[in-house]
Amino acid sequence: MNSIRFFWVVCFACVFSAQASGQRVIRTDQQRTKADPVKPDVVVYHSSLDYSEVHFRISSRDIMYARTESGEFTAHLVVNYRLFTLESVKQVVDSGTLTINDTKSDVWEKFIGGSFKVKMPQGSTYSLKIQFVDKKKNSSMELNITADKKEYFNRQNFLLRSSEVVNCSPYLQQRNVSVESPFHKGKQFWVRVYRRSFSLAPPPFSEQRLQQFKYEADSIYQVRMDEQGKFNLILPEGGFVHIVPDTSSRVGLSLFHFPKYFPRVMTPDALIEPLRYICSSEEFKTLRTAIDQKKSIDQFWLDRSSSRERARELIRNYYNRVQESNRRYSSYLEGWKTDRGMIYLIFGEPAFIDRTTDSETWIYGDRFSTASLRFNFLKIQNPFSDNDFLLQRMPVYKPEWYKAVDVWRSGRVYYYLN
Repeated sequence: MNSIRFFWVVCFACVFSAQASGQRVIRTDQQRTKADPVKPDVVVYHSSLDYSEVHFRISSRDIMYARTESGEFTAHLVVNYRLFTLESVKQVVDSGTLTINDTKSDVWEKFIGGSFKVKMPQGSTYSLKIQFVDKKKNSSMELNITADKKEYFNRQNFLLRSSEVVNCSPYLQQRNVSVESPFHKGKQFWVRVYRRSFSLAPPPFSEQRLQQFKYEADSIYQVRMDEQGKFNLILPEGGFVHIVPDTSSRVGLSLFHFPKYFPRVMTPDALIEPLRYICSSEEFKTLRTAIDQKKSIDQFWLDRSSSRERARELIRNYYNRVQESNRRYSSYLEGWKTDRGMIYLIFGEPAFIDRTTDSETWIYGDRFSTASLRFNFLKIQNPFSDNDFLLQRMPVYKPEWYKAVDVWRSGRVYYYLN
């Protein structure tokens, strides 16, 4: 059979998740529609005692461009924000609206960045609600972000730049990064360096003992912030650093350097590794050692499909889930390798998610049915990330896991139906 050239068009998304207080229920749809909302990367930066900055970045592939009378294709976005105090009496501190107009270019993808200042006096914790509206698509996305302005050493007190561009995520593609803060001028920091390889999550029924993370750094060195409130770092290839004010502290700033193009999936290695969940050991070895890995990946999906179109559908859905897992669930390892990423990749979007401050319960099927499939995740106290959750594994998951894997291997996209 001749090799078929597949175009790995993987739609990607970003979901910003903020820690919830109390319990909330989120209803999600399993199928994407043309009215999918804007999916921005967002970061809050406390630039002074009285004000903070909100920086955001949006991919041109996530917004709609429509033809105007002049023949150009343009996009029209509106950003609304409101800042509330999280005291006994909830009050609006600041609010505003931003308008963004953009003209489509010939490049496959570009990023639209922007920022705005918010009045945010030091000494309190705030709730920032931001709504991104795509006027052409008639869709919107609302983010709820907790802004902590009581502490001076949390992530929001530092601004990251690569090649003078603000990074709206701690997951960096470039190894050279500039760190800025107005509150630590002239101060010295310790940089813990970690070069670790992590295995992917074991199946949900596994009794395998999970790998314990050793906090002791592989190396450590000192840096000093200059009088302008800046210092530069070179991140380890494929590793991460944890910046702390002294050697006894575990509270600090973590920066991660993940594979090229992360969170997107665009290289042979990035395409092969997530297949470990659905292929045999022998199949995986063949993929890893193939001389032409691209051809080998194509053949893997062709062997499970009745047509090129079906293969493309499988590829699109599987790697969309890999990429979405990277966006949502990454901590000190790529999102698809985590417990939540594994479940999302194989089972898809849950019908409901119940969240508390220290747990998540994913529900597949009818919310009140005993036949529904439920996965319980507990939040792990992790000095590097507040996005680390551990699945409560149980033998009862074994039949559903193999059923889902068999569906993928038979050339169909798996969605849970009870």
